[in-house]
Amino acid sequence: MDMKIDSHTFHNGLTNNAHKRQRTEENDCDWTSNNNMALHFKGKKFIPLRGGPLVFQSEDIHGSETLYIPMTEDILINMDTVEQISFGNGTYFIGNNTGTYVKSEPGHVINLWRYDIQQRQLFIARSFLFTHLQNFLELKSVLECI
Repeated sequence: MDMKIDSHTFHNGLTNNAHKRQRTEENDCDWTSNNNMALHFKGKKFIPLRGGPLVFQSEDIHGSETLYIPMTEDILINMDTVEQISFGNGTYFIGNNTGTYVKSEPGHVINLWRYDIQQRQLFIARSFLFTHLQNFLELKSVLECI
């Protein structure tokens, strides 16, 4: 049996009549738009957060007396371990890398809450302080869409 093989025929004689799905604008990431960035992370388990001179963190939360230290490295936030997310703004205590108070500065916070089985209550496991509004809004838009 003599088979004619073209570009849509596999070596076993089966044909491929399927067409590739066209990419949509929703799949094209335009990192200049908060909406497109949020869509990119929708349904993802890990959300990246870049460290820098305007981003601070704390894992030792004491209400209004929390001391935030610089976040010098990029991290990935595991959203599977987060029960609740809250947002806030105000004036916060900022320390250096050794945990010594340096100054107070206005900013915006994102609090990641977890559930403690023994205490039977939610607690803030980690808090991020942003002293630049745009950095805060970028992450907030991503978190609101997941």
